[in-house]
Amino acid sequence: MRKLVYSIALLFCLALAACSSQQDTQNSGTDNPEASQINVRLGLGYLQQENYPRAKEKLLLAAQQNASQQSYGALAYYYERTKDNKLAADYYQKAIALNVKNGAPHNNYGAYLCRNGDYATAEQQFQLAVNDPKYINSATAYENAGLCALLIPDKTKAEMYLKKAIQQNPRLPKSLYELAQLSDEQQNHSQAKLYLDQYSKLKAAKIKGSNYAQ
Repeated sequence: MRKLVYSIALLFCLALAACSSQQDTQNSGTDNPEASQINVRLGLGYLQQENYPRAKEKLLLAAQQNASQQSYGALAYYYERTKDNKLAADYYQKAIALNVKNGAPHNNYGAYLCRNGDYATAEQQFQLAVNDPKYINSATAYENAGLCALLIPDKTKAEMYLKKAIQQNPRLPKSLYELAQLSDEQQNHSQAKLYLDQYSKLKAAKIKGSNYAQ
């Protein structure tokens, strides 16, 4: 299955570092946003390591310290990963309810709905995400809408959304690759080559950057 992008997933690189460099924040008092953010990062790091008990402990504590869209979204993702769809849906909706105009939780809920086969409702959530003029990752919501449309499959709608995604952010390898495939299926080989060339440049730059960092 094509992997959809969660806004909460943007924290994963920070979360993994946090698990090795940050001390656990145990203060369980409410209205403590800084401690909550740290525990969200720790919880997501434990989740990536498949240490589910520690992940749940940290994410529940984060929500107790600050009932935010970030803490609720992270808990929702935890419950989805651990196959508790009822609680996952509940927390995705709770995150949205805190600020219905914010695009990020709509994108996350849309990705969840798409992964569970509710494509029509997922598309509505992606539309709500991109309707937020302050949502800086609207390109990922368009990409998710396109990838979701491919699962229907509705290739016309998928192509429309994926093109919108790269218009807003031309550095999306998944969108470029899927557009190359769609163009090739349409016998538009010159356009397919352009998309593949852009895709290859991005992948090469990523590899070069990784080697340099080492």
